[in-house]
Amino acid sequence: MEKKKRKKRHYKGNNKKKIIVLVVLGTFLFVGMGFSVLGLQFDMDGTLEVGKYDKTLYGAIRREVKKDYASKYTGEHQDSMDPSKSTSDIYHYKSKYADGSDISNMNNVVFANTCWEMVRTTDTGGVRMLYNGPSEITEVNGTIKYKCSEDEAYFSEIPEEIDLKGTYLYGKSYNKTSSPGAEIKYELADTELIEITTSNAAEKIEYIKENYPYTCRNTSGKCSVGYQSTIHNVNNQTSGTKVDTYQMNYRNIIGSDKFNSNEYTPASAGYMYGDEYNITTFYNTTSALISNYIYFYNTTQTLGTTYYYSDGYDYGETTVNKYTLTNPQQITSDMDYNTLVGKYVINNAIESNKIYYVIKINNKTAYLKELVGGNKDVSMRFSDTITENSDGTYSLDNPTVPIEYKDIVANYENYNNKYTCGNSNSTCNNYRYIIETSNIRYAFTDGKITIAQDVDDLTLLDYVTIRKDEWLKGIDTTFKDYIYTCNNTNTTCQASDLAYILGHNEYYNYRYAQNYYCGKSVIYEDGKYKLQNIKNLEDLIDPSKIESCHYICKNRGEKECTNVYYALVNSISDGITSGFYAIEIKDGTISIEKAMENMFKKNTNDSIIKNDVEAWYENHLKNTEYESKIDDTIYCYDRSISNKDNRFDTSGWNSNGGGYSSGTLDFNEYVQNIEEQHQGLICTNIEDRYSVSNNKAKIKYKIGLPTLSDIKLVSTKGMFTRTTYWLGTPGKFQVERNRTNVTYGLYKQPFNYSESVSFNRINGESGIRPVISLVKGTEYESGTGSTTDPYIVNMNK
Repeated sequence: MEKKKRKKRHYKGNNKKKIIVLVVLGTFLFVGMGFSVLGLQFDMDGTLEVGKYDKTLYGAIRREVKKDYASKYTGEHQDSMDPSKSTSDIYHYKSKYADGSDISNMNNVVFANTCWEMVRTTDTGGVRMLYNGPSEITEVNGTIKYKCSEDEAYFSEIPEEIDLKGTYLYGKSYNKTSSPGAEIKYELADTELIEITTSNAAEKIEYIKENYPYTCRNTSGKCSVGYQSTIHNVNNQTSGTKVDTYQMNYRNIIGSDKFNSNEYTPASAGYMYGDEYNITTFYNTTSALISNYIYFYNTTQTLGTTYYYSDGYDYGETTVNKYTLTNPQQITSDMDYNTLVGKYVINNAIESNKIYYVIKINNKTAYLKELVGGNKDVSMRFSDTITENSDGTYSLDNPTVPIEYKDIVANYENYNNKYTCGNSNSTCNNYRYIIETSNIRYAFTDGKITIAQDVDDLTLLDYVTIRKDEWLKGIDTTFKDYIYTCNNTNTTCQASDLAYILGHNEYYNYRYAQNYYCGKSVIYEDGKYKLQNIKNLEDLIDPSKIESCHYICKNRGEKECTNVYYALVNSISDGITSGFYAIEIKDGTISIEKAMENMFKKNTNDSIIKNDVEAWYENHLKNTEYESKIDDTIYCYDRSISNKDNRFDTSGWNSNGGGYSSGTLDFNEYVQNIEEQHQGLICTNIEDRYSVSNNKAKIKYKIGLPTLSDIKLVSTKGMFTRTTYWLGTPGKFQVERNRTNVTYGLYKQPFNYSESVSFNRINGESGIRPVISLVKGTEYESGTGSTTDPYIVNMNK
C-alpha cells in the first residue's frame, strides 16, 4: 500500500490567531513537558525547531547538533562546586574534517575585545572558551568590526629572560617578510651591530632599550616566529648580560613559559602542589675500571688553499725554535685530499712554532696531531707482553718498530690487548694495556689494583695485589671469586671507595653495594628516621631478595638518618642490583602513601604557569564589566593514578606492593583519554577541582588552563593553532629520567605542524592559552561564529 505523504501544516489567517496558537502551544509544552517557551521557535512553514533563534552562546552550540557539527555529552560531569547548579546538558563541537576548518569557522567569540574559541557548553548552562588571541578591530561606515585571525603574531605578554652576551644586530624597527599562510618571518630595519660584554652590559643594554629595542640574537637580523632565532623586544636588564624581553609569538597564546621549574619531583605535575619530594639516583650506579681514553689527534681543521704541506720538516735548523716545512707545496682546491694523510701542514706559512701531522681525512676535514716545542714523535711501539723492571719502570718485550699514527688508525683493530708506552719508546714509567681501539682513540688501563674474596666492614680479606692487565685477563677464571676492591691498592677502603665487582664485560664496570642498609618500614623518633626490619644492601645484590625493602639512609653504615630515601626502582645489570632511584622523604613523613598525599593534595604552592595565567587575568579582566559574565566553574587537572588492569604498575610506590616497578606514575585523565576509554568531565579528587569556590584547590580568579578531556571532546585533532600550548592535565612522572610531564597540544593549522597530543617536561617551555567559562544566559549581539564574523558577546543582557 502506498504511504500517504504527510502534508505540512501551514498557519494562515490573521496575526491574532497566530499569536493565540503559539501561546497556547507554548504553555501546553511548558506545563506538560517541562520545556521553555524561549527555546521553541517555528520556521516560516510552521515546522518547530529548537534553539534556532536562541541568541545565547549555549544555544549556538546546541543548534549545531542538528547539522552534526556538535554532539550531546552523555558521560559523568560536574562543572560547579555546588552540584545543584550542574544540571544542564553539555554539548560540544565535533569536527567532520581532518583540518578542523568546519569547527574553526563557527566557534569564534569576541569577549573583552579578545578572541576566544568555544569548546563546549557547561552543565551550569554557560560555555567554556579557549583563548585565541587579540582581536583585530576596524571601523567600517561607523560600525565596529572584529576579526579573529590565526595568521598573525604579536609580542608575548609574559617576559622571558635571555642572555645578550656577544655581538648581535639590533634594530629600531622590523618588517614582516612572509606571506599569509606561510611561516611568519621578520627582518630588522635601521640596524646597528652591538657587542655586549660583562663590563659594558649596563650601558649597552640601556642604549639598546632606548634606541634599538629589537633583536633576533644573530648578525643577520632575520628570524622566524616560534624558533630559536625569534624576534625579541628588549626590556630591562636583570643581571649581568641578561635581560627581560618580550618574544614574538603566535597570536593564539598569551606567551610561553615553563609549567614549573623542578622536574625532579612528582609534585610539580600540579597546577597547585604541596611538598616537593625529589627523586635522586641512590648510591653509585656504574663506574669504569678503564683508566683513560687517549685520542690519536689533538684537533680537527678544514684544510683549504691557505695551507702548505710537505713530507718532512726541520726544527730549529732553518729558523730558531720553529718548524720549517721541507720543499713545501700549497694545497689546491682540485687535489685529492686523501693524499695529505701522513703529511705535515701549516696554515698561511711554511714555518711556525707548531706544526700538524695529518692522521686521517674525512672529506676536507683533517684529523691532526699537533707538534710543539720540538716534539717530533708521531708513532707508537707495541708488544704482546711487558716486563716490570727493578727500578719500577716497564719494558716492552720484543716491541714492534715505531708505527705511525696514520697506519695505526687505518688498522686500529690490530692493536687491542697490546702493550705500549703511548709513544715510540720501548721503556716507560707507566705501561698502557689497550682494552679497545677505534679509528680516533684507544682505551687503556694501567697500574695495580688490590682485589679480595671477602670483606670485614671496610677491610679487604683474602686479597691479592696485581697488575690490572693480569687481573682483567683472569677475571672470569683465576680471579672470579675476587669480588671486592677499594679500586686502588689499599686493603682498607674509604666508605665511598668500597666497590662490588660486577664482573667482566665490555667496560669492566663495578657497583657500590657494601655497607648500605634498607628497612621494610621506618619509624620517626627524636627528629630521626630509624630503619626497621633491616637488611644489608649487599644481600640485595640478588634482586629476588629486595622485596618490600624500600627505606634507605643516604650514608654508608647508617641505620638512622634525618631524611630517609624510599627506593622505587633498582638498576639491574647481569642479574645484579647496581643502584636505585629513590624519593627523599622528610619532616616526619613515614610512608610513601603519605608522601604522595603531601605532594598531590596540599596545594600550598602555585605553579609558574598558574601565576602567568592569573597575571594575565589581572591585566585584562579584573575590575572590568566583563568579570560579571565569567562563571566560577571547575578546572579539573586529575592527579589520581591509573592502575587499570594492572598494566600501569605502581608497586614501587606502594609500601605493601612488594618489590620495585618502573617507578612511572601514569595520571588517570591522560591515560584514559589517550586510550579513548572516555573523556571524563568529572574530577576524582576534590584537591584537583580548581575553583574560586574550593578551599582545597582555591584559585584566585575564574580562569584556568584547558584540560585534555575538553580538547578531546571537540575532535581527535583538538583545538587548532600554529604552536604548542600547555594543557593542565598531568601526563606521567618517569623515574628513569627523573622527569615530570604535563600534556601539551601540537596541532595543524595552518602551517606544517603535525597533529598530536604529547608530553612536555615540566621545565620545558610551551605556549599558554587560558580558558574561561561564561555564565548561563550569555547572549551574543551579532556574528555567525566565523573568524571574519565572530560572535560578539552582548554585555547589555
